[in-house]
Amino acid sequence: MYGRLRVDVLGPLRAWLGDTEIALGTARQRAAFAVLVGNAAEEVSYRELTDAVWGTGAPATAQGNLHTYVSGLRRALGPARDLLVTTPRGYRLQLDEADVDSLSFERCRAEAGRRLQNGDLEGAVDSLTLGLGLWKGEAYSSVPGPYAELEGQRLGESRIAAIEQRARILIEAGHQNEVVADAADLVRERPLRESARELLALALHRCGRHAEALAAVEDARLTLARELGVSPGPALTELHARIRADASPLSGRPSTAVSRRAPGPVVPASVQDSMTRPQPDLVGRAAALERLRALVDDLVAGTGGAVWIEGDAGTGKSALLTAGLAGADTGGCTLGWAHADELLGRFDLQVLMNCFDIDLAPGGRHAPGLEEDSVDDRVADLVVRTCAKTPFVLVIDDLHRADGATIRMWRRLVQATRDLPLLLVATSRPHGDRPDLDALRQAVRQADGHVVDLAPLGPADAELLVRETAGGCAAWTAVRLATQAAGNPLRLLELGRALRGRKVSSRPGGTTPVETGPPVRGTASAAQRTLLSVSTASMCVVRSAAVLGAEFTESDLVVVTALPADAVRAALDEAVAGQVVVREAQGFAFRTTALWRAAYERIPAPLRTPLRRQFTEMLADAMGSAGAERSVRPE
Repeated sequence: MYGRLRVDVLGPLRAWLGDTEIALGTARQRAAFAVLVGNAAEEVSYRELTDAVWGTGAPATAQGNLHTYVSGLRRALGPARDLLVTTPRGYRLQLDEADVDSLSFERCRAEAGRRLQNGDLEGAVDSLTLGLGLWKGEAYSSVPGPYAELEGQRLGESRIAAIEQRARILIEAGHQNEVVADAADLVRERPLRESARELLALALHRCGRHAEALAAVEDARLTLARELGVSPGPALTELHARIRADASPLSGRPSTAVSRRAPGPVVPASVQDSMTRPQPDLVGRAAALERLRALVDDLVAGTGGAVWIEGDAGTGKSALLTAGLAGADTGGCTLGWAHADELLGRFDLQVLMNCFDIDLAPGGRHAPGLEEDSVDDRVADLVVRTCAKTPFVLVIDDLHRADGATIRMWRRLVQATRDLPLLLVATSRPHGDRPDLDALRQAVRQADGHVVDLAPLGPADAELLVRETAGGCAAWTAVRLATQAAGNPLRLLELGRALRGRKVSSRPGGTTPVETGPPVRGTASAAQRTLLSVSTASMCVVRSAAVLGAEFTESDLVVVTALPADAVRAALDEAVAGQVVVREAQGFAFRTTALWRAAYERIPAPLRTPLRRQFTEMLADAMGSAGAERSVRPE
């Protein structure tokens, strides 16, 4: 007796029989399996299967190859081989629709539609959330052939539609705060999708963040004009007019923001969620964590203070905040928390305003063109009134991105910590070009505050973090990965998770990694900056390498780039020197998953699928005489 056959296509194509994963074989054999899965329990003729696997370029031996692939799949299925049935016209895979993740996703979408018709907004959101949680990457990402390409595109569009539908329902239900981050992620993923940009602007507008909403619309207008040469459509144009009217103090119209509770400090929902979870041990950060918790204890006893936490991207500043301040709200303190970014940094005091659930400027937050000479006094008064009620912890993460007015206001508040039960906590990256930040850092010291420098982890701590994250590994592996990450905790976590989740399937001339989980977030911007160290000419080779996969060989690159071997080797040497790729026993690999994805995203989205198809065909032609097959590893 064998277990159920389960198949995942919303990411790399994978299959399990019970708890045992099945090795699906070569690229074309996987393509044939994908077609049978997509037509579960239905007959697929030889002609349909041939067209789906090869398209118009099918070889004369296609039908014989299909017999070989089916025999290989039956061997892989073992005791469940009878599920793959030969019919008079072709083949049929006896597979329950409930055991295919793409079909489960479509059922979740349909269920969401039914609940929405019945007015059950919360239920609709739950169904969409459940369906979207099934995705682990680009659909059919490791499969060549016309069927996988077209079905992958169809499912990808269905996923985007589900994300947008979920966001609109949340906005309608008054949960627009939960939408902003997801909408921003969607804009980064699909920068030319106007409906995604409309959602971001709408969510910001409904939150009362009119200045940011206007900036989001302006960014959409500039991007569409630059990349496509078109103007925003009617929906975005109408939304822009509505935001401008609601943001104007002269409009006389009520704000479209939903009604709020009494004004007071707020903590973003994502931070609240992180702080309610069990806090992990922060390897190598025990002293900094103890200091931050001691400052909270002092605050509860009535003594204010200021702490400045500085470190490069990925050194664990945000994680230290979450772990060190967890429980402060239940211990008698009030928290106000904001995260500075490039968008907020365009507007005076916008970052500080986001620490409070209140609009300080008439008609909305302090947008450009609104003269509010007393806004800083009103912020200070709000802080004083909050401290009069309970000890107050005011947090700004990534203060180096804040505007000058916020920096000046923060310095003013630092002086107030001597007389108020106020703990100011700020994180920042090193800032050689911001004299105002240098002055603020010095002001913290002069006010008997604390400056915490988060340096890279030492070798012992770095190796420990890799081993713990990977769930155990060889000592030499931990040493190698710790060296690659240069002691950066976030990079170490990423490498450890990739090592834990990686399953390597052999192919001629190298290996192709298959990640079992979603990509680790948080290092995308750092990865993009790392790529800037590579020249334009070498970047062309790096982008081609990203299409091949996270691991690749020099010989494959020579084939797909059609460049001389010396030119490819020189480009790889430059990428190694720039810490973009590393040499492996079987070839090369991107140093981190984030770098691989960042290089892949340098390729315009409309070109990615054609390039994958072209590279697969080029590699297949190059190996044709040997009868071997290779396929590129997409997202």
